[in-house]
Amino acid sequence: MVTEAGGQLVSTPVYKPKDNFQNRITTITLATDKPIDVHIKTTYSNSQYEDQLGMLLSEPVEQRKRVMRNLGIPDMEISSLSFLQPDKSIPKIEEDIVLKSSQMISRGGDKLFITPNLLNRRESVLAKVENRQTSFSVAYGFQDTDVTTYTLPQGYKVEFVPQDISLETEFGTYTAKIKVIDNSIIYTRNQIMSSKKYAPEKYKIS
Repeated sequence: MVTEAGGQLVSTPVYKPKDNFQNRITTITLATDKPIDVHIKTTYSNSQYEDQLGMLLSEPVEQRKRVMRNLGIPDMEISSLSFLQPDKSIPKIEEDIVLKSSQMISRGGDKLFITPNLLNRRESVLAKVENRQTSFSVAYGFQDTDVTTYTLPQGYKVEFVPQDISLETEFGTYTAKIKVIDNSIIYTRNQIMSSKKYAPEKYKIS
């Protein structure tokens, strides 16, 4: 740090997982006879803010290309898109996306099938390493919270929902829950990853 008395060595802040958060609220209005309306509002903070800083600084055309590539929603058409940093002194970005999609529902007879965990899915698998010799860690601890609300088409009701999931290990925690309230399905997922350093033998990929 540069001061009037000269340069000084100082410790930079250490963020806890809850400080490096991504909070996402998604509302989806299902329909059987027209494209489905989707509204996604996401807030990124601290280290996750840094990950999204490139989007904030990109031109609108490039923002749209990256959103189309990263969201993974089939056949989507973006109606509006914005990235804002309300307070320049606070490392926080607010993302707002409104889009339509005509391929988010699978049909089987008179039934409709949806994928509750629509966004922020973890589908990649870490590389398998035999007899690892070095320690490892995640880049930074973080907390991701997703709340996705599906509004059902008129005349439909919920027939089946998956069981709740709750996992807790030394690496972090993961929960996924589904509630049905009136004609809405509310899917809530929370993932917390620790930023500790782990011994080589902890790296086990089956």
